[in-house]
Amino acid sequence: MTKLLNHMNKKNLTIITITKNNFNGLKRTIENVRLVLDGSEGVEHLVIDGGSTDETLAMLKSCSWVTWISEPDSGIYDAMNKGIRLAGGNYVVFMNAGDTFFSPSFVRNFSLLLDGTEIYAFRGYMTFRDHVYGTPRQSRARPRVEEIIHQSIICPTYILRANPFNLQHPISADSLWKEQVLSKYKWTYRNDVLSVFELGGLSSSASFRSTWLYLKHSNSPIEAAKHIVKFLLRCAFGPKALFRLIFVFKYDRIKNVVIK
Repeated sequence: MTKLLNHMNKKNLTIITITKNNFNGLKRTIENVRLVLDGSEGVEHLVIDGGSTDETLAMLKSCSWVTWISEPDSGIYDAMNKGIRLAGGNYVVFMNAGDTFFSPSFVRNFSLLLDGTEIYAFRGYMTFRDHVYGTPRQSRARPRVEEIIHQSIICPTYILRANPFNLQHPISADSLWKEQVLSKYKWTYRNDVLSVFELGGLSSSASFRSTWLYLKHSNSPIEAAKHIVKFLLRCAFGPKALFRLIFVFKYDRIKNVVIK
């Protein structure tokens, strides 16, 4: 087991990055998050590595501003729960390897306003090849929960610790978490774009078992029906075709935007 943790003073915001053998994606995220940390003493970057065998550890050892731990885990949600337990901030936002903040200066300034009591959700941009999609801009107070991506949620740490991700759901634990937590706690939605998320990861390859487990624990008949339809379409056309189809109808195509 390789392990290194720097003990820091209490922070207002912990940015947690989950990674394993994704050197290029992690490098992009670390460089982006460093712009948030620049000039701010109230933000920390915590990397939870699942025991990478590529160049990840060498890079982490060279990044003195990053707090990190590297050891085997049981998957992404086990690593996310581990990050929650180790977080030193009053708030947490997940920015996994390859993900970035759209405006690091906005995150740095917004972190100063956090009071530790309320969940904040934001818009997010998602990239797929050379296309950029965005969660819809809302004229109403809140969007539908399924329109929010977890990289665009800044949540009080005590709420995450009281409501950890369910490890029985290796694919959709974040969807269930949003559904359950956002129905129990006070939250505010803002039209600011917080994150940029690269599509094509774990959630596009959901299995029959993970779909069944989602249906078993979901409290939303509408979301359960959507998962059934997605699973059937995935079986018929494959994950890539389904993925592109969902994005055409679910999110807004964004043009003339520069993703750094």
